[in-house]
Amino acid sequence: MNLHQRGNEFDPKAGVPTPGPADLCFITAVPMVEVMNHFVVCGVPVPRDTVQRTGAAGLIMSAYPRDPEMNLIEVSNRMEQEV
Repeated sequence: MNLHQRGNEFDPKAGVPTPGPADLCFITAVPMVEVMNHFVVCGVPVPRDTVQRTGAAGLIMSAYPRDPEMNLIEVSNRMEQEV
């Protein structure tokens, strides 16, 4: 879950950021290319390509579709950590 400070939101963010909402992140074992293809087949718009982020447990690769109210729903794969 990502909490954004009002007036100091970071990208990507909700279509209309308002005080109180949070973005959700779901971790999946399904490869990100399959996730993105599934979004396309289902007609779910994803406003940008996948991006690398740091999640609570390490590096993740994330896609950001939006729900019907334009809030972000992050879908991610865990990435191998380099040692």
